[in-house]
Amino acid sequence: MNKANVEPQNTTYFCKMVKFTDTGKKHHMIGWKPMIQRENLNNVHHIIAFECRIPKEKVALFDEYVSSHPGATCYTPNMPSPWGENCVGFLLSWVVGSEGEMLPPHVGALLGQEHGGATYFLVEMHYENPEGLTKTDSSGIRIFYTDQLRKEDGGVMLIGYRHTPFLLIPPTQDNFVISSVCGSECTSKDNYYDFNYQQSRTLKEELVVLAGDELLVECEYKTKNTERYVIGGLATYQEMCQVVFFYYPRIPLTQCTSQYESHNFFKGLAIDKVDGEVLKPLHMPYEPNLLPPDDREKDLGDDAKELEAIEAGISFKSVFNYINITGPRHLCGKTVGKFLEEMNWSNERGKKLEMFWKDGQHYQFCSKRDMKRVVLDKHTINYPKITHPLRYEKSAFCRVGSSSPQLTMDRLALGLVLVGILIAIMLVVLRKYQSKLRTLY
Repeated sequence: MNKANVEPQNTTYFCKMVKFTDTGKKHHMIGWKPMIQRENLNNVHHIIAFECRIPKEKVALFDEYVSSHPGATCYTPNMPSPWGENCVGFLLSWVVGSEGEMLPPHVGALLGQEHGGATYFLVEMHYENPEGLTKTDSSGIRIFYTDQLRKEDGGVMLIGYRHTPFLLIPPTQDNFVISSVCGSECTSKDNYYDFNYQQSRTLKEELVVLAGDELLVECEYKTKNTERYVIGGLATYQEMCQVVFFYYPRIPLTQCTSQYESHNFFKGLAIDKVDGEVLKPLHMPYEPNLLPPDDREKDLGDDAKELEAIEAGISFKSVFNYINITGPRHLCGKTVGKFLEEMNWSNERGKKLEMFWKDGQHYQFCSKRDMKRVVLDKHTINYPKITHPLRYEKSAFCRVGSSSPQLTMDRLALGLVLVGILIAIMLVVLRKYQSKLRTLY
């Protein structure tokens, strides 16, 4: 960044276009390191570099963005629309607490669109500014690359629950779990989270994912000390439940997420029917089978970014206040937001809701690097039944009952609850049935 404007508000996402120019031959990126401006160490929360797939007719336009566009607040009308339309795949992700990452010696990430990687990258900076100060930032990230190619071309994938207010966490809960699944059609846990300790974890042994395997992400939340429900979104006072991991060999799939099915979501809250204009930009209910065939591959933006981009700007904090209950009869006239605020949230009620949502149907979403959906035979699936739960090793840090301090509501500003995003980098081998995987995309 070059003196990016950090808005005088709690959360700012700032985006800028950059270009990799050393494209005369094939290169591998082999690692990265954050370069955080000293004065802003407490403000920079994460950095993501998205790969941009640029058609020939737009190359000149993107060169102009690189040379002359100062950057803009992400996912708003101020950000050029081609950035969001062409930049979706991940190159790397850095989060607060990490000193960077070096890839294993046999794996590298492709650079240069003509060599199978990307030449243009959208850099997203997430700033936290609870003091509301007006400031600028010139932080960035340094990548390490080589023309001494590694054996394997690696890629980055995101799995978990979508960015959406329909990631709902009740208040006053000792432990509440949000569950998500990357379904078998899309493919053919550190147990404790600290907001300030999010670095990547390299697995002791590589994992093998086969065609048809299902990848699960479960995030645990503690909201014992808050009286208001918490929803998903982009700000740190909101929630996420996602894993970003590095794998090889590289395939076109870049995101594989899920979300509780609409009717099941409301039924768990004892709500039969709802209406409201805000449901349209949220794509709820999600019914891709009703779209014309040519539109089924079009990517629907994640709910958070979609809603933030609406110029009218309905805040995620109040989105349920724009959804009206139309059934059952005794709840008619109330908004979902009012109903949630009036509900008596016991731990027993919370656990029943958790299991109802988990055992119900889930929407599944699979996206390719060109920001097109993978057209699925089934867009709703069931959560798999776990017959032999994985036994977790006790971690030496950040665990309940360990000598390390626990993260609690009382220790975070602005009522930040235990955040559920699990940013990790795992090395996953897509080895067996690789050819079958590729036929899906």
